[in-house]
Amino acid sequence: MTTKHYHVMAGFHGCIPEDNQVYTNTKSAEEGLKEVRDMLKESGNKLRGSIKGHYFEVVKKTDALCDYIDIESCNEEECLKEIEE
Repeated sequence: MTTKHYHVMAGFHGCIPEDNQVYTNTKSAEEGLKEVRDMLKESGNKLRGSIKGHYFEVVKKTDALCDYIDIESCNEEECLKEIEE
């Protein structure tokens, strides 16, 4: 039996994500997405996207360490070990 969970990932287009946080439900994943979005905005980066769409793209960089942040759902049990540790 697999358990659905969510990844908030940040990275550069065409590359493996630089950051990957695992959450057990959509609400907590959206909170994680908001945290990363807010950090990027505080540094003066301009973003487009939405929490509802589970995706933001950096359209004007100042010091962003990523091009995008998004939420992806997953059913791989291996990922949940990160939460349990």
